[in-house]
Amino acid sequence: MSTEFKKEHVEFLRGISMHLGATDATTSEEDETLSLIIDEIEGMVTESETWHEVALELYPDGQGDENNATKVSRSIQAFHPSYDGDTLLSGLVDALVDIRHLCDLMGWSMANIDRQAQTSYSQEVHEFGVAKHDRLRAAIKRDLL
Repeated sequence: MSTEFKKEHVEFLRGISMHLGATDATTSEEDETLSLIIDEIEGMVTESETWHEVALELYPDGQGDENNATKVSRSIQAFHPSYDGDTLLSGLVDALVDIRHLCDLMGWSMANIDRQAQTSYSQEVHEFGVAKHDRLRAAIKRDLL
């Protein structure tokens, strides 16, 4: 069960509270208790961070590779804005297709580049572990999938 409250939830609850008070369906003590509960919930309101806000926090100025979540952030910032309107997955596919076109243009072997990338990836996973960042993952799932 999610415990994330948004401004819309608070506005909805205040509307119900006003309706109940106007119809005398509750006592003044119940109205006061409901108002206190709504105030408490309002204090729990979280502003949802966009994937871009979390990514910029992790990789603000194009500097640093402290961990693999930072590298995920860098990669999303590099290719996703160019493929707006796509899902993250289809944007990733498009970016890989474009990289293959670049390899064709330059006469590079995509297979050799991919083998080198796999070796580097394995070393980074060994050193830093698999990329993990709950806030970034949640923002990507909400905004880009």
